[in-house]
Formats: sequence, structure tokens, C-alpha cells
Amino acid sequence: AGAGAAAANVGKQGPTAVPEPDKPSEPRLILRPREIQDRVRAGASVAELVELTGMPQRRIEPFAHPVLAERARIAELGKQSRPRRSEGPAQLPLQDVLATAFAARGQDISEAEWDAWRDLSGQWIIGVTWTTGHSTTTAEYAFYAEGSATSTVARNTLAAELVDPDFARPRRSLSPVGADGEPEPRRIHPIDDADAPADAGAAPDSPAEPAGDEADEDFMRHPDDEPAPRRRRKTVMPSWEDVLLGVRPTDRK
Repeated sequence: AGAGAAAANVGKQGPTAVPEPDKPSEPRLILRPREIQDRVRAGASVAELVELTGMPQRRIEPFAHPVLAERARIAELGKQSRPRRSEGPAQLPLQDVLATAFAARGQDISEAEWDAWRDLSGQWIIGVTWTTGHSTTTAEYAFYAEGSATSTVARNTLAAELVDPDFARPRRSLSPVGADGEPEPRRIHPIDDADAPADAGAAPDSPAEPAGDEADEDFMRHPDDEPAPRRRRKTVMPSWEDVLLGVRPTDRK
């Protein structure tokens, strides 16, 4: 009876409908292969293009892959390039210069990410990105290749500071040395003489001493009560001959 009732219910409601698979959504923007490569060369990633256009990833990756390899190769060349300074190119490659600057600030260059891309003018840019706390920073360098020689020029203030020799020095500086070779006293905050407190080890102010005849008269009234210190008797050291003979210095006349 139960089976018959269930069959009757199925007959009344009809067979259960099977949901049809969702049709793939139409791309919002269709990029040609050349456009895909231009955008990737300018710094875009495959994931960013998928989100931007709505195109499936499988239609973007084949054209993006060779450009991504090109960017990785330029980034490696940027690591070995010589950064240009006002006084001329550095002796060490960019990667070593940045490693020194990072170490002076307690950071590790291995945690930074290297990338390369072309700007609107066609200039290759080397980007070094790292995270400190909750902030992400990128130093940018223009990349130049002249035959087998490669060089980089800072594009922003941070990039210039990192290749500055003074920036690579530790923040804590040593005390300056005077002309006589002795270290000069370190001044923390300069203050005016009028506001300067008295030295902690200085003696309190004493009344001015009388000058001239007044000093002599005062001395006659108040002579120095303390006698002059007695002169110490010089200790007589025995000679080596006295020591051998057992003679004391006082025995000798």
C-alpha cells in the first residue's frame, strides 16, 4: 500500500527535475593574443587578466607564459646590474648593494621579491618589493643594457637611498674624534648658556677672595691654623751587598 501511494504521488508531481549545469558566462572583455602579452609585459598577472576580462584562464596562459619568462629573465639581469650613482657606477651588483643596505637596517634581502616590467614608454623597470609590518614597499630602478654591460638607475626616493653608500651604514654613529685623537664629548641636545644647569660635580659658589692689601690684612687676622704637613722621611733601601751580609742600613756609619 505504501509503495502504491508513493507511486501515486510521483505520478501527480511528475519526475524530479535534474538541475542543468550552469552555462559559462560570457567574457566581459575579449583580448587578442597581442593585447594579452602587452598587458602581461606591463606587469599584469594571469589572475588579474582573468578577473578583468572574465576570459577563462586556459585562453590567457598560453600567450602570457613566454612574456612571464621574459620578465623573470630581466629581473635576474637587474640583480647583477651595476647601480649608477652621482660619483659613478657601483663596484658591486645591485643585489649585493641592497643586501648590505638591508642588513644595516636589520632586514634580509632574501625576503624581498624581484620583478620586471615595461612602462608606457617602453622602459624596463626592476622592482624590489618587501613587507615591513603591515606596509608593503617597492623600490624601482630603470634597467639599461649596453651589450653585455647592464646598469640600473633609481626611479624613486627609496631606491636612491638604498644604493647610497651613507644609507648602508648603521644608524648608530660613533663619537666624533677631535684633532688630538681624543673622542669629543657627545652632545645630545644643544642648550643656551643662560639655561644650562650647573655641573653636578662642580663645587658651590664661594665668596670672592679679597685682593691686594685687604688679603694681607685678612691673613694677619686669621692665620692658617693648620701647620704645614711634615716632610716624610725618605725610606732608605738596603743595597744588594747589605742584604747578602745581613747588615741593616742603620748599622752603617
